[in-house]
Amino acid sequence: MIGILTQPSAWPKLYNPSDFSYLSSSYVKLLEQSGARVVPIRYNLPENQLIKLFTCINGLIIPGGGADLFKANKKKQDI
Repeated sequence: MIGILTQPSAWPKLYNPSDFSYLSSSYVKLLEQSGARVVPIRYNLPENQLIKLFTCINGLIIPGGGADLFKANKKKQDI
């Protein structure tokens, strides 16, 4: 079982961006074609839930990209 860390998404813009996350289907398809089971791991989970998840998976993929992970968790007035 392989975990893939999601990335923050601002869609839809009407809501708080920290409520939405994104996971590219290409990562999921590649792993599933290799015979792995995939578990999405939300980027904003509390530490205790992350630790619990990490004890149940065999690997972790941290995707790259243009998402600014530091600004994603701040409120609009903080940016």
